[in-house]
Amino acid sequence: MHINTLEKLSFHLENDRQHLPNLHLYLLFDSNLHSELSSTYFLLDDAPEYYPLFLNTHLEEHVHCSPYLVKVSTDAPKFIEWFFTYGKQWGVFYFSEHSLDEALKHWQSIIFPNPNDATNNTLFRIYDPKILCSIISDQNSQKTINSLMPCYSLYFQNENNQWIKYTPATSERNSFSATQNNQGYSLYVKAISKRCELILWDKSPQLMEKFSCRSLDAAIQQGVCIALKSNFNQQHSILTFLRLWLERGPATLSSEETQHYLLTPELSYMEKIHYLRENIPQKDTWNQTPKPPIII
Repeated sequence: MHINTLEKLSFHLENDRQHLPNLHLYLLFDSNLHSELSSTYFLLDDAPEYYPLFLNTHLEEHVHCSPYLVKVSTDAPKFIEWFFTYGKQWGVFYFSEHSLDEALKHWQSIIFPNPNDATNNTLFRIYDPKILCSIISDQNSQKTINSLMPCYSLYFQNENNQWIKYTPATSERNSFSATQNNQGYSLYVKAISKRCELILWDKSPQLMEKFSCRSLDAAIQQGVCIALKSNFNQQHSILTFLRLWLERGPATLSSEETQHYLLTPELSYMEKIHYLRENIPQKDTWNQTPKPPIII
Protein backbone atom coordinates (compact mmCIF):
# COMPACT_ATOMS: atom_id res chain seq x y z
CA MET A 1 0.00 0.00 0.00
CA HIS A 2 1.44 3.36 -1.06
CA ILE A 3 1.07 6.38 1.22
CA ASN A 4 1.45 9.67 -0.63
CA THR A 5 0.60 12.28 2.01
CA LEU A 6 1.38 13.03 5.62
CA GLU A 7 -2.36 12.89 6.36
CA LYS A 8 -2.52 9.32 5.07
CA LEU A 9 0.53 8.30 7.09
CA SER A 10 -0.94 9.83 10.26
CA PHE A 11 -4.27 8.15 9.56
CA HIS A 12 -2.72 4.69 9.17
CA LEU A 13 -0.49 5.08 12.21
CA GLU A 14 -3.44 6.17 14.33
CA ASN A 15 -5.60 3.39 12.90
CA ASP A 16 -2.97 0.82 13.84
CA ARG A 17 -2.71 2.30 17.33
CA GLN A 18 -6.47 1.93 17.80
CA HIS A 19 -6.71 -1.60 16.43
CA LEU A 20 -3.49 -2.78 18.05
CA PRO A 21 -3.71 -1.02 21.43
CA ASN A 22 -1.15 -3.24 23.18
CA LEU A 23 1.56 -2.68 20.59
CA HIS A 24 4.35 -0.11 20.52
CA LEU A 25 5.51 2.03 17.61
CA TYR A 26 9.24 1.79 16.93
CA LEU A 27 11.66 3.43 14.55
CA LEU A 28 14.83 1.74 13.31
CA PHE A 29 17.19 4.21 11.69
CA ASP A 30 20.79 4.58 10.60
CA SER A 31 22.21 7.48 12.60
CA ASN A 32 25.48 7.29 10.69
CA LEU A 33 23.60 8.03 7.46
CA HIS A 34 22.30 11.38 8.64
CA SER A 35 23.32 12.81 12.00
CA GLU A 36 20.53 15.42 11.86
CA LEU A 37 17.99 12.62 12.24
CA SER A 38 19.02 11.60 15.75
CA SER A 39 19.51 15.16 16.98
CA THR A 40 16.11 16.22 15.60
CA TYR A 41 14.34 13.33 17.30
CA PHE A 42 15.81 14.20 20.67
CA LEU A 43 14.74 17.81 20.19
CA LEU A 44 11.17 16.89 19.29
CA ASP A 45 10.60 14.30 22.02
CA ASP A 46 11.16 15.33 25.66
CA ALA A 47 11.99 11.87 27.04
CA PRO A 48 12.83 9.43 24.26
CA GLU A 49 13.33 5.73 25.00
CA TYR A 50 15.98 4.29 22.72
CA TYR A 51 18.93 1.93 22.32
CA PRO A 52 21.90 1.98 19.96
CA LEU A 53 21.92 -1.43 18.27
CA PHE A 54 25.66 -1.78 18.93
CA LEU A 55 25.04 -1.73 22.69
CA ASN A 56 26.70 -4.68 24.50
CA THR A 57 28.06 -6.14 21.26
CA HIS A 58 31.54 -6.52 19.80
CA LEU A 59 30.99 -3.19 17.99
CA GLU A 60 30.15 -1.21 21.11
CA GLU A 61 33.28 0.92 20.72
CA HIS A 62 31.68 2.24 17.52
CA VAL A 63 28.42 3.15 19.25
CA HIS A 64 28.71 6.74 18.02
CA CYS A 65 27.86 5.50 14.50
CA SER A 66 25.43 2.80 15.56
CA PRO A 67 21.96 2.41 14.07
CA TYR A 68 19.27 3.27 16.64
CA LEU A 69 16.08 1.69 17.88
CA VAL A 70 13.63 4.30 19.22
CA LYS A 71 10.30 3.76 20.92
CA VAL A 72 8.12 6.49 19.40
CA SER A 73 5.75 7.98 21.96
CA THR A 74 2.12 8.75 21.19
CA ASP A 75 2.81 12.47 21.58
CA ALA A 76 5.56 12.68 18.94
CA PRO A 77 3.58 13.85 15.86
CA LYS A 78 6.09 16.61 15.16
CA PHE A 79 8.88 14.10 14.71
CA ILE A 80 6.76 11.86 12.46
CA GLU A 81 5.88 14.91 10.37
CA TRP A 82 9.56 15.89 10.16
CA PHE A 83 10.60 12.35 9.23
CA PHE A 84 7.94 12.09 6.52
CA THR A 85 9.02 15.43 5.04
CA TYR A 86 12.82 15.08 5.21
CA GLY A 87 13.56 11.39 5.65
CA LYS A 88 15.10 9.82 2.54
CA GLN A 89 15.15 6.08 3.18
CA TRP A 90 16.82 6.61 6.53
CA GLY A 91 14.76 4.15 8.55
CA VAL A 92 11.69 2.01 9.17
CA PHE A 93 8.65 2.48 11.43
CA TYR A 94 6.95 -0.66 12.75
CA PHE A 95 4.39 -1.80 15.34
CA SER A 96 5.27 -4.63 17.72
CA GLU A 97 4.28 -6.09 21.09
CA HIS A 98 7.94 -6.38 22.05
CA SER A 99 9.29 -4.35 24.94
CA LEU A 100 12.25 -2.13 24.10
CA ASP A 101 14.65 -4.72 25.57
CA GLU A 102 13.05 -7.55 23.57
CA ALA A 103 13.17 -5.49 20.40
CA LEU A 104 16.88 -4.78 20.93
CA LYS A 105 17.64 -8.51 21.32
CA HIS A 106 15.66 -9.37 18.20
CA TRP A 107 17.32 -6.85 15.90
CA GLN A 108 20.78 -7.62 17.24
CA SER A 109 20.17 -11.30 16.44
CA ILE A 110 19.22 -10.30 12.88
CA ILE A 111 21.82 -7.67 12.02
CA PHE A 112 24.86 -9.60 13.30
CA PRO A 113 25.31 -12.71 11.11
CA ASN A 114 28.22 -13.90 13.28
CA PRO A 115 27.67 -12.41 16.76
CA ASN A 116 30.43 -14.47 18.41
CA ASP A 117 33.11 -13.36 15.98
CA ALA A 118 34.63 -10.20 17.46
CA THR A 119 36.74 -9.67 14.33
CA ASN A 120 33.77 -9.67 11.99
CA ASN A 121 32.22 -6.25 11.33
CA THR A 122 29.67 -7.51 8.79
CA LEU A 123 26.16 -6.11 9.33
CA PHE A 124 22.84 -7.22 7.90
CA ARG A 125 21.46 -3.70 7.50
CA ILE A 126 17.77 -4.52 7.70
CA TYR A 127 17.09 -1.01 9.00
CA ASP A 128 17.97 0.28 5.52
CA PRO A 129 14.64 0.46 3.57
CA LYS A 130 16.40 -0.59 0.35
CA ILE A 131 17.52 -3.82 2.02
CA LEU A 132 14.12 -4.29 3.65
CA CYS A 133 12.48 -4.03 0.21
CA SER A 134 14.79 -6.71 -1.15
CA ILE A 135 14.01 -9.02 1.79
CA ILE A 136 10.26 -8.62 1.32
CA SER A 137 10.51 -9.37 -2.41
CA ASP A 138 13.02 -12.22 -1.86
CA GLN A 139 11.86 -15.67 -2.94
CA ASN A 140 13.30 -17.02 0.32
CA SER A 141 10.19 -16.36 2.42
CA GLN A 142 11.81 -17.99 5.45
CA LYS A 143 14.27 -15.11 5.70
CA THR A 144 11.38 -12.64 5.67
CA ILE A 145 9.42 -14.57 8.30
CA ASN A 146 12.40 -14.84 10.63
CA SER A 147 13.49 -11.22 10.26
CA LEU A 148 10.05 -9.60 10.52
CA MET A 149 8.41 -11.96 13.02
CA PRO A 150 7.76 -9.27 15.70
CA CYS A 151 6.38 -6.70 13.23
CA TYR A 152 2.63 -6.34 12.81
CA SER A 153 2.95 -3.55 10.26
CA LEU A 154 5.87 -1.64 8.74
CA TYR A 155 6.19 1.80 7.15
CA PHE A 156 9.17 2.56 4.92
CA GLN A 157 10.22 4.25 1.69
CA ASN A 158 11.01 2.58 -1.62
CA GLU A 159 13.77 3.60 -4.03
CA ASN A 160 11.56 6.49 -5.27
CA ASN A 161 11.08 7.78 -1.71
CA GLN A 162 7.42 6.74 -1.80
CA TRP A 163 6.04 5.57 1.53
CA ILE A 164 4.75 2.02 1.73
CA LYS A 165 2.77 0.19 4.39
CA TYR A 166 3.54 -3.54 4.57
CA THR A 167 1.80 -6.09 6.82
CA PRO A 168 3.95 -9.21 7.33
CA ALA A 169 1.07 -11.18 8.89
CA THR A 170 -0.65 -11.39 5.49
CA SER A 171 2.48 -12.74 3.83
CA GLU A 172 3.03 -15.22 6.64
CA ARG A 173 -0.49 -16.65 6.24
CA ASN A 174 0.05 -16.98 2.49
CA SER A 175 3.40 -18.60 3.12
CA PHE A 176 1.78 -21.00 5.58
CA SER A 177 -0.86 -22.07 3.03
CA ALA A 178 1.69 -22.47 0.26
CA THR A 179 4.23 -24.48 2.26
CA GLN A 180 2.10 -26.57 4.59
CA ASN A 181 2.45 -29.67 2.41
CA ASN A 182 6.14 -29.45 1.69
CA GLN A 183 9.47 -29.33 3.46
CA GLY A 184 9.35 -25.57 3.85
CA TYR A 185 6.58 -25.91 6.41
CA SER A 186 9.01 -27.58 8.80
CA LEU A 187 11.36 -24.58 8.54
CA TYR A 188 8.41 -22.25 9.06
CA VAL A 189 7.46 -24.07 12.29
CA LYS A 190 11.04 -24.07 13.55
CA ALA A 191 11.44 -20.33 12.94
CA ILE A 192 8.24 -19.51 14.83
CA SER A 193 9.17 -21.96 17.60
CA LYS A 194 12.58 -20.40 18.16
CA ARG A 195 11.14 -16.89 18.30
CA CYS A 196 8.45 -18.00 20.75
CA GLU A 197 11.04 -19.78 22.88
CA LEU A 198 13.10 -16.60 23.27
CA ILE A 199 10.03 -14.59 24.28
CA LEU A 200 8.80 -17.26 26.72
CA TRP A 201 12.18 -17.47 28.44
CA ASP A 202 11.88 -13.74 29.06
CA LYS A 203 8.18 -13.63 29.97
CA SER A 204 7.40 -17.05 31.50
CA PRO A 205 10.67 -18.75 32.57
CA GLN A 206 8.87 -20.92 35.15
CA LEU A 207 7.16 -22.78 32.31
CA MET A 208 10.46 -23.52 30.60
CA GLU A 209 12.67 -24.62 33.47
CA LYS A 210 11.00 -28.03 33.93
CA PHE A 211 12.13 -29.20 30.47
CA SER A 212 15.48 -30.40 29.22
CA CYS A 213 16.77 -28.57 26.14
CA ARG A 214 15.80 -31.42 23.83
CA SER A 215 12.32 -31.99 25.24
CA LEU A 216 11.68 -28.22 25.32
CA ASP A 217 12.38 -27.91 21.58
CA ALA A 218 10.03 -30.81 20.86
CA ALA A 219 7.29 -29.49 23.13
CA ILE A 220 7.34 -25.98 21.67
CA GLN A 221 7.39 -27.19 18.06
CA GLN A 222 4.47 -29.53 18.65
CA GLY A 223 2.56 -26.71 20.37
CA VAL A 224 3.25 -24.35 17.46
CA CYS A 225 1.97 -26.98 14.99
CA ILE A 226 -1.29 -27.32 16.92
CA ALA A 227 -1.65 -23.54 17.18
CA LEU A 228 -1.16 -23.04 13.44
CA LYS A 229 -3.60 -25.81 12.54
CA SER A 230 -6.09 -24.13 14.91
CA ASN A 231 -5.77 -20.87 12.92
CA PHE A 232 -3.75 -19.05 15.56
CA ASN A 233 -1.84 -17.00 12.97
CA GLN A 234 -0.65 -14.04 15.04
CA GLN A 235 2.34 -14.17 17.37
CA HIS A 236 0.35 -13.15 20.45
CA SER A 237 -2.26 -15.88 19.85
CA ILE A 238 0.41 -18.56 19.37
CA LEU A 239 2.17 -17.46 22.55
CA THR A 240 -1.09 -17.52 24.51
CA PHE A 241 -1.74 -21.10 23.39
CA LEU A 242 1.85 -22.14 24.10
CA ARG A 243 1.62 -20.92 27.69
CA LEU A 244 -1.40 -23.18 28.23
CA TRP A 245 0.29 -26.02 26.35
CA LEU A 246 3.50 -25.85 28.41
CA GLU A 247 1.57 -25.40 31.64
CA ARG A 248 -0.86 -28.33 31.28
CA GLY A 249 0.62 -30.67 28.69
CA PRO A 250 -0.68 -32.82 25.81
CA ALA A 251 -2.70 -35.28 27.92
CA THR A 252 -5.21 -32.54 28.79
CA LEU A 253 -5.34 -31.10 25.26
CA SER A 254 -5.57 -34.24 23.14
CA SER A 255 -9.17 -35.32 23.64
CA GLU A 256 -11.27 -35.69 20.49
CA GLU A 257 -13.69 -33.03 21.74
CA THR A 258 -10.91 -30.49 22.37
CA GLN A 259 -9.23 -31.13 19.01
CA HIS A 260 -12.55 -30.77 17.18
CA TYR A 261 -13.23 -27.47 18.95
CA LEU A 262 -9.78 -26.07 18.12
CA LEU A 263 -10.21 -26.90 14.43
CA THR A 264 -13.55 -25.05 14.15
CA PRO A 265 -12.68 -22.27 11.64
CA GLU A 266 -15.50 -19.83 12.46
CA LEU A 267 -14.43 -19.44 16.11
CA SER A 268 -12.01 -16.67 17.06
CA TYR A 269 -8.79 -17.48 18.86
CA MET A 270 -10.09 -15.69 21.97
CA GLU A 271 -13.14 -18.01 22.07
CA LYS A 272 -10.88 -21.04 21.73
CA ILE A 273 -8.50 -19.88 24.47
CA HIS A 274 -11.41 -19.11 26.79
CA TYR A 275 -12.81 -22.60 26.16
CA LEU A 276 -9.45 -24.22 26.96
CA ARG A 277 -9.02 -22.24 30.17
CA GLU A 278 -12.52 -23.08 31.36
CA ASN A 279 -12.73 -26.74 30.31
CA ILE A 280 -9.23 -28.23 30.57
CA PRO A 281 -8.14 -29.58 34.00
CA GLN A 282 -5.51 -27.43 35.68
CA LYS A 283 -3.05 -30.29 35.87
CA ASP A 284 0.50 -30.55 34.60
CA THR A 285 0.75 -33.74 32.54
CA TRP A 286 4.25 -33.21 31.16
CA ASN A 287 5.75 -35.56 33.75
CA GLN A 288 3.85 -38.35 32.03
CA THR A 289 4.93 -37.23 28.53
CA PRO A 290 8.34 -35.57 28.82
CA LYS A 291 9.35 -36.05 25.17
CA PRO A 292 6.35 -35.54 22.91
CA PRO A 293 6.57 -36.49 19.23
CA ILE A 294 6.69 -33.63 16.79
CA ILE A 295 3.70 -33.83 14.46
CA ILE A 296 4.33 -31.76 11.33
